[in-house]
Amino acid sequence: MVVNLPNYTETYTVLEIFAGRATMTQVARSRAGWRAMGPVDLYYGYDIRNAYTRLRIMEAIRENKRDLVTLSPRCGPWSQFQRLNPNIDQIMLDRKPDLSLWRFAREVWDEQTKH
Repeated sequence: MVVNLPNYTETYTVLEIFAGRATMTQVARSRAGWRAMGPVDLYYGYDIRNAYTRLRIMEAIRENKRDLVTLSPRCGPWSQFQRLNPNIDQIMLDRKPDLSLWRFAREVWDEQTKH
């Protein structure tokens, strides 16, 4: 007996943002039932620090509704090890350039969880 489940699909699509070496993309492309979009990272020509680039990525996410979007922004200045650093002013200076990236990660998260 075959059961038809609503919204069930046999293939899934992944988009990897802050991809670095694009390991998730490579793994997804090698697995049956998975498709991977091109990875998004400076290495692949996407400057995510650029507001226009972030806007274009969000438009693509909204249009294409990927099954899985992974995000892995750099964590250095945000890592738990920073609690050991006594120079809080320097930590805050180090974090400032990444604030837009973390806000973008939250925006992507919110968009994905809507669907």
